[in-house]
Amino acid sequence: MSEEKLESDIDDWMGELSDEENPFDEEARLAMEGPPPSETTAPAATSASDLAESIAAASPID
Repeated sequence: MSEEKLESDIDDWMGELSDEENPFDEEARLAMEGPPPSETTAPAATSASDLAESIAAASPID
């Protein structure tokens, strides 16, 4: 088998692999990206005082 034929076969095989549907792709992408903003537990603070209030509310008091 010639080297060019072998490279062609490998390219064809890799193309077939990339065309296959992988059910884990979407799950892996979501895991890397984290939850969408709508699913986060804390709202974004709009000012320093809002941030301080949210930290104070979330922090346990001894």
